[in-house]
Amino acid sequence: MTTQATTRKAQTRGKGRRALLLALALGVVLAALVATITVPQRRAEAAFTEKVVFASDRTTGTGVNNPSGDFEIFKMNPDGTNVRQLTTNKVTDFGPVLSPDKTKVAYNSLGIQTSNPEGEYEVYVMNASDGTAKKNLTDSDSYDGVYPD
Repeated sequence: MTTQATTRKAQTRGKGRRALLLALALGVVLAALVATITVPQRRAEAAFTEKVVFASDRTTGTGVNNPSGDFEIFKMNPDGTNVRQLTTNKVTDFGPVLSPDKTKVAYNSLGIQTSNPEGEYEVYVMNASDGTAKKNLTDSDSYDGVYPD
């Protein structure tokens, strides 16, 4: 084999290796870009599965139906979006606590209503998704109004 042929063969092999290394490097860069793009999306999706429950006497705003201005229970996303009123009545509802599995909300209620004709402090529970299935858990003259946490 001549020196010229050996040199060409080495150059060809070197170009092939460089092309392979370049392809591998581009693959690694592309994989890293994909990984960094999808992680924030997953975090954002996870954040919106969490909810915040709170009591407010607001009378206006998106999702608010509280013309009497009494305290009602609301839920929303941690970033303040998707506000939804869960209780609608003319009594004072306050101190909401979200269950560990995020399916129920326990809260205090004070005032005369069908499930509490005496109008005393009572602890209620309801579905966290839409405020349905409200149930008076204490229905007692001896309950002292401590938050249901």
